[in-house]
Amino acid sequence: MASYQLKPFKKHNSRISNIIMNKDEDQIYSSSTRLIITDKNQQYKYSQTILQNITIIRCVSLQESQNKFLVCGLDKQIIVLQYYPIDQKWNKIQKINFKANGESLCFVNENQFVVQQHHKNTIQLFEFNCSNQQFEKSKEITIQKGMNSYNLGFQAQFSQEKKILITKNSQFVNIIKRTEKNEFIFISSINFDTCYIFGSMSEDGKYLITWDQKSLCVQLWELKDTHF
Repeated sequence: MASYQLKPFKKHNSRISNIIMNKDEDQIYSSSTRLIITDKNQQYKYSQTILQNITIIRCVSLQESQNKFLVCGLDKQIIVLQYYPIDQKWNKIQKINFKANGESLCFVNENQFVVQQHHKNTIQLFEFNCSNQQFEKSKEITIQKGMNSYNLGFQAQFSQEKKILITKNSQFVNIIKRTEKNEFIFISSINFDTCYIFGSMSEDGKYLITWDQKSLCVQLWELKDTHF
């Protein structure tokens, strides 16, 4: 029988807003007003504080190749970090400013990511420009406009297998398809009649699990549309 050991982690000075792991499950990325990486090879002891003394970090995303990392807080900007294997360190390579705070974001592939801003009914797509080595906005995707803008607890996710993007905007969970021509098409949305929705999509994009304040139930959704 497997055994587990509790290891207290006291490096944050405020509430933790995000916890994710890399695909090898040997590094933990946690955020509050700072971004900290802990490493399994160091018995999950303190590894590196990448960012600190900033506003509360709302959302984070790790690139599939694990070379770039996105951080978005309550300061109307996205910070792009890049990992340098020789130094084994993460460094800031770009800062993208907005007129409103970002509420969710995620990488779509190695060269694209999407971000949803506060109280907006669009999602912005950013693409990597090889000429200047920077991410630049390339298009906007229209989604359902909600009754308010509470989007905590439901981060944007993209399934590489199904090529679908799941985002939340107020009471709506939006389903967006990326075509073979690299176009993003709004397919449908689920209306929960409450903005307090928490959920996550399976890696293969087949299932979505949710909890919402109106139904007070955990629900499992299965994607059955033949177009996917």
